[in-house]
Amino acid sequence: MTKEKATLLLKNIKQKWLYDVCFFVLSTGARQSKILSLTWNNVDFVNKVALVTANNAKSGIA
Repeated sequence: MTKEKATLLLKNIKQKWLYDVCFFVLSTGARQSKILSLTWNNVDFVNKVALVTANNAKSGIA
């Protein structure tokens, strides 16, 4: 997806939760299976980060 198409997509999303999901996907470039394999242990709500570990990284190396 081009940067322009990604920007257009995000601009037209009305629901905040869907915007957040799409933003996360576009920002990380992670595959659906890897995103769905994240657990709450991988989420740091204080610092607003999702941690990608070797277990859920595409290459197996984090």
